[in-house]
Amino acid sequence: MEKPQVQTGITLIMPALDEAANIRGAVARCLESFDRLKIAGEVLVVNDGSSDATEAIVGEMMKADPRVRMISHERPLGIGASFRDGVREARGDAVAMMPGDNENDPAETLRYLPLLEHVDLVIPFVFNREVRGKKRNLYSSLYLSLVNLLFRKNFNYTNGTVIYRRQVLADAPNRSAGFF
Repeated sequence: MEKPQVQTGITLIMPALDEAANIRGAVARCLESFDRLKIAGEVLVVNDGSSDATEAIVGEMMKADPRVRMISHERPLGIGASFRDGVREARGDAVAMMPGDNENDPAETLRYLPLLEHVDLVIPFVFNREVRGKKRNLYSSLYLSLVNLLFRKNFNYTNGTVIYRRQVLADAPNRSAGFF
C-alpha cells in the first residue's frame, strides 16, 4: 500500500527526550490512526537532545514511511521549544502535540479533527479520569485551576492534546520553552 504524501491535513508534533523504549510504538500508533481514520498526516518527531537511541530509531522509521520526519536539538530545550520548532517545520494545516512516551491514543484526538472546519482550536478532554494516576490527576487539577485563575475562565479541561489550526500558532508570538 502506498502511503499518502502530506499536502494538507495534520502534523502530529512528537517531542521526545530519551524515549527509545517508547518512540517506535508512539509513532506507529499515529500512523495506524492516520490509516484507520483516512487522514492525511505526518508525524514530526522533535528529538530534544536525547542521549539514548531515540534519534536512530526514528531515523529507521523515516526510511520506512515518508510520513515520519524528525528535527533534532543538540541539547534538551524543553517541551515548549520542541512544540514551537515543530509548528515552524509542520507541513499540515493543523497541528497537535502527541507525547513520545506512547501514553496518549492518537485516534482519540484525531477523531475531532473535522471540528477545525468551524473553529481555530479543539480541546478534547479526559472524561474518565480514573485511567490516570492520582498524581497525574492532581497535577492536571492544579494546572487547570491556575489557567482558570489567570485567564478568569471556567474551563473544564485545558491540559489535553489540543488540535490547532497551524496558522493561528504561526502568527502568535511564543517564547516559552516550558510546558505552559
